[in-house]
Amino acid sequence: MLKIERYIGISLVKCFFAALVIIVGLDVVAALIDEMGKIRGDYTITEAFLYVSTTLPGRIYEFVPFAALIGSLISLGQFSSSSELVVMRAAGLTKGQVVWAALKPIIFIALLSMTLGESLAPIADVSAENRRNMMLNKAVDDFGRYGVWKREGNTFIHFNTVSSSGEATGVTLFKFDEEQSLISTLKAEKARFDSEQWTLIDVKKTDFFKWETKGVFLDTLRWNTSITPRYLLSGIVDPHKLKISDLYYYLNYLTNQGHNSASFELAFWRKLFFPLSLLGLVFLGISFVFGPLREGSIGFRIFVGVMIGITFKVSMDLLGPSTIVFGFPPMLVTVAPILGCTLLGGVLMSRFS
Repeated sequence: MLKIERYIGISLVKCFFAALVIIVGLDVVAALIDEMGKIRGDYTITEAFLYVSTTLPGRIYEFVPFAALIGSLISLGQFSSSSELVVMRAAGLTKGQVVWAALKPIIFIALLSMTLGESLAPIADVSAENRRNMMLNKAVDDFGRYGVWKREGNTFIHFNTVSSSGEATGVTLFKFDEEQSLISTLKAEKARFDSEQWTLIDVKKTDFFKWETKGVFLDTLRWNTSITPRYLLSGIVDPHKLKISDLYYYLNYLTNQGHNSASFELAFWRKLFFPLSLLGLVFLGISFVFGPLREGSIGFRIFVGVMIGITFKVSMDLLGPSTIVFGFPPMLVTVAPILGCTLLGGVLMSRFS
């Protein structure tokens, strides 16, 4: 029995990696084509290739569920078409044992993917976005088109790049009075965060008075603010690309400030339940192999797998805005598609012997 289960697991893993390479490869090509339209100035073809290459870990993490679904459909579908599943059942392997043999490598893949999504992928995404923002800001005349904008009271702040280690470049502060008139600007080439406050480096400060303007240059300047590097990361990349710990930090910050945090709470629960969503999706795919796709061709199984994956993603994307529009709990919106996949898979498994 162990040899048969190992045989199933190895076959599924091979199909998973083959599907992952193809899907990620297509996504990389599409991303390169998209980046070609942004090439200007310092943002060259080489920089575009570097950006797409750096974001590769995040792209792998994003497409693991689809690759696992298609891999399981192809692997178990081949067993079904060649009557190997019948032989396995005749040898004493129950349907539950077959499902468990297929899910075991998926559990390992889910944990490995979650580790990737909490370690290398967020760091790589932030690094890639920072470098691209820096190059594009040099290439365009529109100030602040790329980077991070934040507001603190009557002060508007722009960062060209920010790193999780507390390093920033291109920091600009615009301070307004109660009548919304600009009273001062402050530009710093670099900034460094030392756990309590920022130190601005190579600073030019300009004060605007009614009849005159005064400017001064400073080597360094201490800047007291509640804005931290972890807070700024939310403006560099999309919430779903952040680590769970950073999302939790930002949720607490928004809650304390009285702001709407629904989108970040949704991203938090989706990342937290990532392994379960992957298992639910694959379980649904396995149930199709035992049922409607028992005699289907490989091409048809791939098509069904893609359609299931798209349906799952669309349902997640449609339910997401409902947390803002209708006030549904983000956790419920995240769990609902997972439960739907599991229940539908259970029904299909029970209907087909």
